[in-house]
Amino acid sequence: MLKYRKLNFNIVTTNLISCSQMQEKIQKINPFSDKDVIETDPYANISDKEIYTTGTNALKNNDYKIAVTNYEALESHFPFSQYTTKAQLESIYAYFMNEDYDSAYEQANQYVQLHPDSKYLDYVFYMKGHIKSNRYNSLLHNLFKTDPAARDVTNLKTAFHDYQKLLNRFPNSKYSKTAKAELVKIKNLLARHELYVAEFYIDRKAYVAAANRAQYVIANFQGTPESYKALKLLNNMYKKLEIPDLIQETNTIISLNKDEYNKYN
Repeated sequence: MLKYRKLNFNIVTTNLISCSQMQEKIQKINPFSDKDVIETDPYANISDKEIYTTGTNALKNNDYKIAVTNYEALESHFPFSQYTTKAQLESIYAYFMNEDYDSAYEQANQYVQLHPDSKYLDYVFYMKGHIKSNRYNSLLHNLFKTDPAARDVTNLKTAFHDYQKLLNRFPNSKYSKTAKAELVKIKNLLARHELYVAEFYIDRKAYVAAANRAQYVIANFQGTPESYKALKLLNNMYKKLEIPDLIQETNTIISLNKDEYNKYN
């Protein structure tokens, strides 16, 4: 289903439309008054190509707000135009650069639904992961210098899924190398988050819950620095819980992985 957005027609758009182009007035009925409301449509006498060109020129000039405004106008005025199809792809990046991450991700999802056979799908899946990853590393978090491991990881998990989907569907994409590197970073952060939660449980003497978190890291994030740190934490939890057999078992595993264990602990 095509997306339609309500345009603010009160915005001055003299930088988009020349004075020689007459603006068509549209009369609307106000249900709360006997008076008619006169609104002005700045795109009424402009072709789809002209709106698209204005949008792409704005995008090239890094004026992302103007680009988004024109792409939205194009979609609402010419939903079936060939230029609208192009704008639907380009607006993903325009929204992203305008720091409207929610709209960027929504636009990417819509593009996948509307154009399942597009040759640009690998780019769209890459952008989906990139958008969610940047949403996780938002300015608000950086402003307060929050420990990345302490943040909500919902966006990070979504980014991980989108990057994986890119690699599964388009293993030879030019975005694959970057996606693989991002997956490694995300995997490490997710593992760190689990250990952060485990420490939270330890502070509250919830040793069984902490041990479960450590086991989850060992099982799901093998090869990360946190998987070796989780071994030590798990060993300590078994000591707290006084379970000799499991203490010995984790000691054996640590011994077998001594070099890697010592590297990260």
